[in-house]
Amino acid sequence: MRLDEAELAPFEIPDGSVPVGVSYLLKGPVGRDLTLLVAFPDGWQRTVPGHYEAAEEVVVLSGRIEIGDLVLDAGDWGFMPSGWLRTSMRTVGETVCVARFFGPARWVRSELAATDEDARSCTLGGPAMKLLDWDRSTSWFGEAPDEGPPAELLDPSARTWTWGEPAGSDGPFFIRTYPSP
Repeated sequence: MRLDEAELAPFEIPDGSVPVGVSYLLKGPVGRDLTLLVAFPDGWQRTVPGHYEAAEEVVVLSGRIEIGDLVLDAGDWGFMPSGWLRTSMRTVGETVCVARFFGPARWVRSELAATDEDARSCTLGGPAMKLLDWDRSTSWFGEAPDEGPPAELLDPSARTWTWGEPAGSDGPFFIRTYPSP
């Protein structure tokens, strides 16, 4: 799927300043996880502190998103654990990202973190790198596997996303694999 051609529906992010555009890329395959393409308008913001009950993984395709002290620019990957306090959030420029929630994306208003785990981030590029290893999925950046467990493949430079096999892209890819049932 070419992400630039995805149909976006208006969506109200809880406590957000204005609606964003959202396209559901994948619901499941594990429980109530989901992958979304999200298009934020320039200047979108959320000033109410809180956290999501589910962990979230993000790849920024364009623009900049600032989540508290965590700053993610185009080409960056970020991970926010469940319960990680988001004191504020805003975008600089029109910002497009692919977001993955590891469970229901329920927003909880709070001024206190529900976890001691820190967010982390890096710029995607260079040699293959493992980003995240959970019992429910593994994320890395590099070449697409020839075979293996089910996988999501995102080519940030070609702006393509697919489930299973590369969609006419050369990569390298942001890859998320799931254990076989």
